[in-house]
Amino acid sequence: CHCAKSTDQYVQLLLRTKLFPASFKNPKTAFTFEVLDHFLVNSLECKMAAMTFMSKIRRLTNEAFPSHVLDHYCELLRVSREWRDLHNRIQAGFVHDRPDIPVDGGLALFCPACPQMDINIPPEIEWKPEDKLLYRPQLVVDGNMKLVHLIMKRPEDDVSLSDGELFMVKRVPYAEHLANAPQRQPKLKCNNHRAQNNVNVNRNHLDCTGKGACACARHGAFVPNCVVNFQKGER
Repeated sequence: CHCAKSTDQYVQLLLRTKLFPASFKNPKTAFTFEVLDHFLVNSLECKMAAMTFMSKIRRLTNEAFPSHVLDHYCELLRVSREWRDLHNRIQAGFVHDRPDIPVDGGLALFCPACPQMDINIPPEIEWKPEDKLLYRPQLVVDGNMKLVHLIMKRPEDDVSLSDGELFMVKRVPYAEHLANAPQRQPKLKCNNHRAQNNVNVNRNHLDCTGKGACACARHGAFVPNCVVNFQKGER
C-alpha cells in the first residue's frame, strides 16, 4: 500500500492479511499463518522435517511438475523458528509490548502437578509441620549420550531467539562454567560405564556429545532452564 495517508508499514500490512514475511527489510516471500501452523503440527506429531514439508507444498501446488515450483526451504526454516518463538511468547504472556523480559526458563512450561510456590501451593509461612514432605519436589537428573551435534561450518549463523528462556541454559554462562571446570576426570575401571570413559575419546568434529537434563520424578516433565550440552562424556 502506497497511500499517502497510510500509517502502516509494509510488513505490518502483510501481517494484517495473515501473511508472515520471510524478510523484514525487503520482503518478497511470505507464508500464510495457516501453513505455518500446519508445519508446527506436522513437525510435532508426524516428525516431518522442513524439507519434507516443503516437498509436500510443492507437490500440492503442482502435482504434475513439482520441480517447477520455487523451493523456499531456507525461508521456511527461518520463518518457522520465528513463528515458533512467537507462539512461545504468546503462550507465556510476553506480548503486547510488555516492558519486562522473560526470566531464565520463563517461556517454558513446567509440570502443573508438581509443587510450585505461588502457583499451586500456599506460601511457606502458611505450611503446617507435616506439609514439608508433601510440598517437597522430587527431581531426577539423567543424560542421553546419543544426542550428538556436529560443529557447524558457520556458527555465527546460529542465532538464538530465546537464549536461556526455555529449557536450555544460557550459552555464555555455561561456556564460562566449562572453561573453569576440571578438564580431566579419572577413568573408571568398570567396562560398562562408557559415558564416563568416553571423556578421553577424541571427538573434535562434535559440538556436543550428548544432553543432560533435570526432570520431574513423578511425571517426567523437564525442568525449565535445566538442560545442558555434554562436551566429553558426562562433562
